[in-house]
Amino acid sequence: MDYWDRPAVTAGKAIVPIGVHSLTPPLETSLGYAPQDEVLGPPPFPLCLFCTKWTSFRPGSAPVTLYALYRSVDDPTALPVAVSERFSWFAALLPPVHALVHRLWAHLSFFLLALVAIVLAAPFIGADAGTGLYAVLAIACGFAAPGARRRSLQRSGFVPLGHRFARDIDTARIAGFEVRS
Repeated sequence: MDYWDRPAVTAGKAIVPIGVHSLTPPLETSLGYAPQDEVLGPPPFPLCLFCTKWTSFRPGSAPVTLYALYRSVDDPTALPVAVSERFSWFAALLPPVHALVHRLWAHLSFFLLALVAIVLAAPFIGADAGTGLYAVLAIACGFAAPGARRRSLQRSGFVPLGHRFARDIDTARIAGFEVRS
């Protein structure tokens, strides 16, 4: 049994192993649980440095992703919105479509401005350099997409609930009910 398989035991109740349930012990203490770091000790490496990690390296294990959770102020009964904290392939392959779908107007305007600059500079720097700059721009859009989506949600009146590790976006949204107050 390795570190991740050991259940934390507090007041006779088993709690989900650390690293799978949450990164935020203050939220767990508000739920009535003791912080798991005090029960199991610190994790072998800092989990907050990684966005996607494997729960173990055994066959059949599944990766978990870090999700930022946001709650609507207008409709408190709605499921929270989860934004994955990882590279977005959709934003990298189709940056303007991604920006339009998620209503990221600043992201779209930056992409179009950079695209116009690349097209205007292409006669001077060459087609290969222009293609390389576009690839760098697309990769930058893929990395910037989660942050742009979080800022857009906050501007539209969503309140941050915190971060959760989950196997998929639906599990992360359901975990958002735990942190509601």
